Amino acid sequence: MKTIPLNLGTGSNQTRLGYEGAARFINCYVESLGENARTQTAIYVSEGLDPWLTVSSSGGIKWLLATETKLYGVAGRDVFSIDINSVVTILLTLAVESRCYMVRNRRNPNTEIGLVTATGLYYVIVGNTITLNTDPDLQGPPSGIAVRDGLFIIPTNFNRYFITGEDNATSIAATDFGRAQRNPDEIMRPMSSEIDIVLFGANSIEWHQNQPNAIGSFPFVPIA
Repeated sequence: MKTIPLNLGTGSNQTRLGYEGAARFINCYVESLGENARTQTAIYVSEGLDPWLTVSSSGGIKWLLATETKLYGVAGRDVFSIDINSVVTILLTLAVESRCYMVRNRRNPNTEIGLVTATGLYYVIVGNTITLNTDPDLQGPPSGIAVRDGLFIIPTNFNRYFITGEDNATSIAATDFGRAQRNPDEIMRPMSSEIDIVLFGANSIEWHQNQPNAIGSFPFVPIA
């Protein structure tokens, strides 16, 4: 019997009726191997998704954050960790279900996780220990959290944002705060960009940059 080569094509060109077009790739992809290879293209299998585990909770996933040894997250009202052996540990059940924000600093080992809830609570997680921050120097309820250069950025009220110590989530000084004051409105959420922090206010957005050698004790200053 004569062998007839099967032309698999190099793209998914499905036509209106399907059978008129070339091959359609499902769960695989074409990769060019170059002119010097035995064949110029190859078809590789795409890894699919498979359920890993289920976190028993009454709500959906709010946040996930990976460290070197654990995966942390919030599902419904439950704050949990998952270790490399897929063991789930519930660290805390929050009083109410709300949005949450999580960041980590550069400590390794004993990485510190900062968790802020939409109800204005700030928690610090180390390993499987979670602690509610009660430091009065963090003035006002937090509205979010970000991290830049090992410093946690925690906005509160009166368009202020506090910073923690470098890679020290529990070190907060009452005077270590800046303001988003070019258009003074409440900071809704901070985010870290490549070199700056971005402060999203109710009506404006400001960029601040860490300049430790700037005049004054607070290292972040507004930039254009």
